[in-house]
Amino acid sequence: MWRLSVGLSLLLLSCSGIAGVEIGGNRVIYDAGAKQASISVSNPDDRPYLIQSWVDKSPEAGDGDETFI
Repeated sequence: MWRLSVGLSLLLLSCSGIAGVEIGGNRVIYDAGAKQASISVSNPDDRPYLIQSWVDKSPEAGDGDETFI
């Protein structure tokens, strides 16, 4: 009974996450023949938000300079 009480308490106390910015995906897969790729970013909130983005090289990548933006 004690475990059930603790479990229900934790379930009821869990907080929901509310995002101010919606991103259309977490990675971009592009066609090698294309010059660009895009991803959608929208702000459904009334407040403005600042977004910081960057490109990282994967750990599986070699030592070559293949990172581009």
